[in-house]
Amino acid sequence: MKLVVDYNNLVIVGLWNRHIFYPEWVGQYLLPETELTAEYPLNIAGSFRVSSDKIRIFVLGNRLHFVPLKADLEVFDLIQETSLKVGTYLPHTPISAFGVNFLFEADSSELTRDFLAVPDLDLLTNAGFTPESTSYSHIIAVNGKKVNFTISIKDSKVKFDLNYHFDVKNLVEFKERISNNSIVSLLNDSENLVKSIYLKTNGI
Repeated sequence: MKLVVDYNNLVIVGLWNRHIFYPEWVGQYLLPETELTAEYPLNIAGSFRVSSDKIRIFVLGNRLHFVPLKADLEVFDLIQETSLKVGTYLPHTPISAFGVNFLFEADSSELTRDFLAVPDLDLLTNAGFTPESTSYSHIIAVNGKKVNFTISIKDSKVKFDLNYHFDVKNLVEFKERISNNSIVSLLNDSENLVKSIYLKTNGI
């Protein structure tokens, strides 16, 4: 099993001013002394996509996205630290929620059994329909935190998509909640959940 990167790991929902997130501002306040690259927005509701060799930051609509570009724990620590800086430098931005997301990918041969043998697959096949992909979702509590958990399969690849959802009133509460629920600890919880239930062997 591997942890997928270049994926929206942290998303903060709020009334973001996308014009603030231009490369010079990100370099001065969020990622100082870091070599950055920037991509022009293709969507009128988007900001520049500003990237280091470890993370990418951008606004799209009412969401501020933090994307890991490497599967290293220090990268997830950096995302958390950078998001706390946003709370410090833009404290009056109204926000309503944030999500922490992880995506794992495994080969179907790694599963302990066929978890995706849902009841209607045979019915579809017998009727002449061959599903190109299959998925199902749960809403579960992991250590008291709400998690939207989706499992999907396409060909021989299985994906485990976990979204931890937190409602917050402002960036002060955001900083408190994410400090008490570190991204690395949520990653460890997620990895343990998938490994302990679905996989034959351990290890990412």
